[in-house]
Amino acid sequence: MQQLIITPFVGIGEIRFGLREDALMQLLGEPDEIMEDEFTDQSISRSLEYQSLGLQLILDSEDGYRLTTITATNQTTTINDIAPVGKTEEELKALADALGVTDLVLDDELSDLGSKDYYSDSKGLSFWIVDELVDSVSMFPAYEEDGETIIWPD
Repeated sequence: MQQLIITPFVGIGEIRFGLREDALMQLLGEPDEIMEDEFTDQSISRSLEYQSLGLQLILDSEDGYRLTTITATNQTTTINDIAPVGKTEEELKALADALGVTDLVLDDELSDLGSKDYYSDSKGLSFWIVDELVDSVSMFPAYEEDGETIIWPD
């Protein structure tokens, strides 16, 4: 599996925030699975699952079905040449400065599920901990000060 390099607020490898489903499929081929969730506000979220790449790509109707969330579960995903997936929670905290996430905070602890979510606002990254190991890294685009308008990468 090839190394996937995270660029905060831009994407991972050649996968960039703002791409549409057809562009993602041209780049990566057909996903292994496509799932849709409809919410009470009638918005729809489409999830393209690429199990062999360890990627989940989410496109939301409210953003014109453009890529708004990338989640990586593979150990070849790196930030500053460090692969966080598979590290322990303590290793993640010790590596925070090297990862460039000096504002790493515990956002949510779901002890009944044995999981925690650490978030870095300054990098738009979320590290999901399951059974004390980093299970995945999620990436988000930058937003304007209103917190609702996405700043799409060039």
